[in-house]
Amino acid sequence: MLARQGDQTGARDAFERAASAGAQHADALALLSKDMVEVLGRAGTAERMLTRAFDLNPFAPPWYFLSATRVAYFAENFAQAADLALLAPALRLPRLIRVLALAQLHRDPRLDGHTCRGP
Repeated sequence: MLARQGDQTGARDAFERAASAGAQHADALALLSKDMVEVLGRAGTAERMLTRAFDLNPFAPPWYFLSATRVAYFAENFAQAADLALLAPALRLPRLIRVLALAQLHRDPRLDGHTCRGP
C-alpha cells in the first residue's frame, strides 16, 4: 500500500521489517521476495530471500516456483524465468512470464515446447 501511494521509503522499511520478522519462515520469504524485486527493484535481496526459503523448505510447494519465476524475470534472468515457469502452478501468470522471457531471449514460444499447459 505504501509503495502504491508513492511512499517508497515507507514501503522499503515495511518490507525490510517483514523480511526480518520472517527470516526463519520459508513461506514468508517466498511471498515477500516477489514484492522485493517488483516493488522495490531489489533483485539481489529477493534472490537471497528465495534461496533462503528453498533452504528452509526443501520440499517447497509449487507456488514457491511462481515467486521464483517472478523474481527471475524482474531480475532480468530470462532463461531462468522461462525454466522456472514450467515448475510453477499451471496459471496464466507463469505462462505469460514464460512467453515474455522467451521473447527477451529472442526465442519463439510457439517453437519452444512446453507452452501449452492447462486451459
